[in-house]
Amino acid sequence: MNRLQGIDGPDSAKSWWGEAFRFTVVSGGGVAVDLGLNWMAHSALGLNLYLSTALGFATAGVFNYALHRTWTFQGGASGRVGQQGLGYALACVVTLLVRYAVIAALHQLPLPDTVRDGFLTLLIAVGASFAVNFLVCRNWVFRGRG
Repeated sequence: MNRLQGIDGPDSAKSWWGEAFRFTVVSGGGVAVDLGLNWMAHSALGLNLYLSTALGFATAGVFNYALHRTWTFQGGASGRVGQQGLGYALACVVTLLVRYAVIAALHQLPLPDTVRDGFLTLLIAVGASFAVNFLVCRNWVFRGRG
């Protein structure tokens, strides 16, 4: 057993917390990929926030899937690669829709353009989609763990 897998076992009462911790660590790396690419595409390349969000989100999704499958949801990684890959892709679509909905809702608020179209809006949308992604991955995509 490597040190990363030793946080808790699948039968542990702390399994939910262990998965949440590992999900946060993996997703932290994914968020760095997502936000970095997203903001660069939006700021440097001039893509609108919706297109840059899709680009960053998709790239981070591939990164996250591989690590969630092998480490976050340790027991849920046996077999079913194609089925889980499809399930994860669908979970990402749902999560992206949540993110878009949050951005759209914030665009309706009477905020200055620098706030409404800025990093704060993206950060709020990422936070909401993070919570949805964990719940969907844990309870649907990788539910066959241990």
